[in-house]
Amino acid sequence: MVESNYCRRGRGKPLVLVHSLGQRWQIWRPVIDQLAEHHDVIAVDLPRMGRAPVPHTASEDGIRAFGIQSLKRVFERLEVRRPHVAGCGLGGMLAVGAATTGIVSSATALSPTGFWTPGQRWWVITHLRMFRAAARLALATDPPLAEISFVRNLIISRLCVRPKRMDLAEALANLAAMRDTPAFSEAMASARQFQWKSEPKPVVPLTVAWGAQDKMISPSQMVNARLRLPAADFARLPGCGHLSMIDDPEMVAWVILRNCARGEDRLTTHPPLS
Repeated sequence: MVESNYCRRGRGKPLVLVHSLGQRWQIWRPVIDQLAEHHDVIAVDLPRMGRAPVPHTASEDGIRAFGIQSLKRVFERLEVRRPHVAGCGLGGMLAVGAATTGIVSSATALSPTGFWTPGQRWWVITHLRMFRAAARLALATDPPLAEISFVRNLIISRLCVRPKRMDLAEALANLAAMRDTPAFSEAMASARQFQWKSEPKPVVPLTVAWGAQDKMISPSQMVNARLRLPAADFARLPGCGHLSMIDDPEMVAWVILRNCARGEDRLTTHPPLS
C-alpha cells in the first residue's frame, strides 16, 4: 500500500499537483483554491519527500521511470483514473513522462527537469546541492539563522523572485523538507545519468511553462525542450522563478486550467478506448 501525504479540495475532474525535488505539496497552496473551483485538486508529496515515506524502487530509466511508477501507485491509492496532472521541476519531468504514457488526461510541466545540456545538468545538480547545504546551515543553530528575514529571503530567492510571499513558518518548513528528504542522494545520482535523448511524444495535451527568472533550472533549457517536444504548447512566465506558483499564482492557475480544458475537449471528442 502506498501512503501519501496530500491535500484534496474541490470537485470535478481530478487534477494532481506534483512538487519539485526536496519540496512538499504545500508549495501549491497559492493556486489550490483557484484550481479547486474547477477540479478535484489533489496536491501530493512524492515518494520519500515531504511526509510520504514510500520505499524507493529504481528501474531501468532512472528517476523518470521511478516517478511514473510512483504516480501510477498514487493514482491507484487515490482511486483516480486518468487525472490531469501539473508538476514543477522533477514533478514537471514526471508530468511530461505521464503525458507520453497516456495515464493522464493532460499534463502541465513547469520548468521540467531533464531538457538540459551536460553543462546545464552539472549546474542544476550543483545548485541543488548548494541549496540543500544552505538549508542545513540556516537551520542548524538554535534559534535557526533562517528566522532572520535577510538570511531566509536570500536562500528562498533561489526558488522564487518574491521570497517575502513565503511566511516564516512556511519557509522554515520548506527548508526543512529540502534538508531532510531521504530521496535526495538517489535523485542526484539518477539525474547525472538522465536526459531526454529521444523525442518524447505526448498523447494528451501538454503545456510546458518556464519561469523567465528561474535560477534553479534556467529558462534557456526551453530551447532544447522545444526541439524535443514539437507538439507541446510553450509559455514563458514573466516575473517568475522556479516556484512560479508562489510568484504569480493567478497566471500559473490560468496556464494549468487552460491546458486542463484542452484535455477535457479531447476527452469529449476522442474518448479513451479503455
